[in-house]
Amino acid sequence: MRFFNGKRNMISTERASFKRTEGELKTMLSRYKQFFISNLGVYFLAFFVVMLIAAADAGRDGIQITRIFGTVQVLREGHTSWSRANERQVLRTGDRLRTGENGWCYLELHEGNIIKVLKNSTVVLDSVKQTIERVSGRILFAYRGVGSYNVRLEEGHVVPVLERFTGSSMSLSTPVATAGVRGTIFEAEVEKVGGTAASSGEASYNVNFTVHKGEIAVTDLSNPTAGATMVPAGFQLGFRNVHVPTGGFGNQQQRQGQGMPGHPGQPGQPGQPGQGGH
Repeated sequence: MRFFNGKRNMISTERASFKRTEGELKTMLSRYKQFFISNLGVYFLAFFVVMLIAAADAGRDGIQITRIFGTVQVLREGHTSWSRANERQVLRTGDRLRTGENGWCYLELHEGNIIKVLKNSTVVLDSVKQTIERVSGRILFAYRGVGSYNVRLEEGHVVPVLERFTGSSMSLSTPVATAGVRGTIFEAEVEKVGGTAASSGEASYNVNFTVHKGEIAVTDLSNPTAGATMVPAGFQLGFRNVHVPTGGFGNQQQRQGQGMPGHPGQPGQPGQPGQGGH
């Protein structure tokens, strides 16, 4: 009888303990519910602020330097002296960037799209325009950044990685050819092989485009009578010892803007670059 009574008392104690635990749990859940409801406005406000910050960042009309290694310098539009570049620094239309022998950096356009600028390179932002647009079919306050970029590679090596580029476009210009881009991964290399003054038409260049994903439209600026060449993934298009015409790079840009594209050339497999026009 003692054993039975002891077991019965133990069961009663466990039931009472369970009821207390259940009651404490309900009380705790009720408190959390009240806390959540009372702070619901704060959550919505915080979410709204975050979206506004993201929207403002997407429409900042500039390209941000997100990572720097070694010597990287910036020349602001209207200035005459170069200064050391800083991470999170925003470059705008007319600004120039150059890397040293041991330098490279990442430039973020928007939405995680980047251009990796490798050593001994000079890049000019001829035009940067950014806006934001509402994303249809998404939750409230869903926006994305879109942009239009004209970037000039005067010398060196860049790797644009543009995989989230819907609605955006970029033109990458070199002294002898221009690549039109709407979303892809490719490389562009510019090497000066002769002369010293590109503005006077005395310099000559080797230029090479290599496409890893997507495709680019390459226009040869030295021949104003032919259209662009589409270069798909896995192919290269190269220009060898090409002279900048009299008037220099700026004159070519003006001619291109008047709808006078260059000679297309022939794309080739990696390791066997195609030859552009002369």
